[in-house]
Amino acid sequence: MRKKILVVGDSMEDVRLDCEVSRLCPEAPLPIYDIDQRIHYAGGAANVALNIAAMGGEVTLLTAKAERTELDTLYASGIGSVVTKVTTANTVKTRVFTAGVMRARMDDDYILDEDESEDMLALFIDQIKHADVVVFSDYGKGALRHVANMLDYCTGKLTLVDPKGDNWARYENATYIKANAAECAALQQSPAELAKWLNNRAIVRTAGAAGYEINYVGDEFGKLYPAHKVAAVDPTGAGDSYLAAMTVGLAAGRTLQAACRLGSIAGALATTHVGTAVITSTEINECLKEHYPSIAPL
Repeated sequence: MRKKILVVGDSMEDVRLDCEVSRLCPEAPLPIYDIDQRIHYAGGAANVALNIAAMGGEVTLLTAKAERTELDTLYASGIGSVVTKVTTANTVKTRVFTAGVMRARMDDDYILDEDESEDMLALFIDQIKHADVVVFSDYGKGALRHVANMLDYCTGKLTLVDPKGDNWARYENATYIKANAAECAALQQSPAELAKWLNNRAIVRTAGAAGYEINYVGDEFGKLYPAHKVAAVDPTGAGDSYLAAMTVGLAAGRTLQAACRLGSIAGALATTHVGTAVITSTEINECLKEHYPSIAPL
């Protein structure tokens, strides 16, 4: 029987504007972007959940969002079960592209207030009883303001965290933390030391094209594994795809090393798309067949 995965965290709307530039602005020495196409994607925790579902995982998303937004359609396109705290607005990240190259990004952040964050905790307590695996996708927008309390309810469950900020004490007792190189470097402490301090089994440090490093408690230095090589065009959402594949692999009983290899493949494949991408089990399995035939398909 497949394990039930609960993704909880900050979701957002990712908007991609494909534009052309044909003239300069008369008010300032800037290009005028004529919009040819506007595409909406689900970002953050919603993107993690959509990727998990596309990879064959049984997933429920617990998040916060405003009523009647583009996210409603995006959720319905792939996530079987969504539990939401209704808020007055969503975080929206808008990226401007010309000729497939990102030229600008504009963020309109919505941060949950304390009452909304407490409501998220209450919803989590109600949902955790149904989950075997819990994924915390933290983008610092308030959905996981009480993540330390949430983790108190996860005893005996596999838990994964994608962190935000420098207060990692909030993630104590999580099974695994997956963070990028910049996030780890900002803490000025080795990932192995952090894992010991936080009572994690391991911290996975991703480093883009340089690969990924698994840091177990007790190991002075983590082992760096090579990244899956692709012709990358846009890194948007690659960390979400990595986390999703890593989760699906661990939920299926694979080793951490094998799950991280799946994550590396999914993250790399995400960078071959312009904009936020949902990577499927079919894409991963085709890659496994071609490049890693010794690894069993999803």
